[in-house]
Amino acid sequence: MSVSTPPRQEPLQAEANSIASEGHLQYRALHSGAVICLVLGIASAMIVPTALASLEGCFLLCPLPIVALFVGWRALAAFRREPEHYTGRTLARLGMALSLLFLFGGLGLGSFVYATEVPDGYQRITFAELKPDEEERSRRTNVPPDVQACDGQQIFIKGFMRPGKQKHGLTSFLLVRDNNECCFGANIPAYYDRVQVRMVGGLYTDYSTRIYRMAGTLKIEPAKAYPDTQETVYTLVADYVK
Repeated sequence: MSVSTPPRQEPLQAEANSIASEGHLQYRALHSGAVICLVLGIASAMIVPTALASLEGCFLLCPLPIVALFVGWRALAAFRREPEHYTGRTLARLGMALSLLFLFGGLGLGSFVYATEVPDGYQRITFAELKPDEEERSRRTNVPPDVQACDGQQIFIKGFMRPGKQKHGLTSFLLVRDNNECCFGANIPAYYDRVQVRMVGGLYTDYSTRIYRMAGTLKIEPAKAYPDTQETVYTLVADYVK
């Protein structure tokens, strides 16, 4: 009785199959979208400290996690289409999870801070409101009417402290719109980008680069409001600082 044996594979053919198999594993590329998604997801963490300072700044950073989610979704779609070509699915999922966490967590935190930061009895105003628009400037109304109506009223405003020689135990300082060159440079900021703060009731504070939340009585001198003036137009007699 004869026994059949399977055909013997030629050594060269076996080696070729082995190399092909190893090459298949070697060239399973890490999807670039997964890496980008993870990097953007981690960078989205900036939303949280920004939300503590400004809801508007939080909104400006929202495109970061949104782009991360889009890139991650595209990467996962590529994994489903060609699972034998790409790796990095876990990175994409992690990046998307971080993006969702920081997007909704940051917006929630920023909304909560915005809703609770103004003390009772005070009206919120912003530096953007202090600046007259083109029509108002053409009429030489250098203090907007809505702001003029706040003269002598209790208001709340946020800004940055312009650095001076004294750093500790400050009872007066210049509150400015931002900490960029326009307000921290050698020249004094425009009159609508600064508010002179005078604290009362034994209040004082120290210099810091953080954002300041101030509340008190707003004093306005519209007669001094003209372009390039170095006079003080807006003064805040502050009884609250945070």
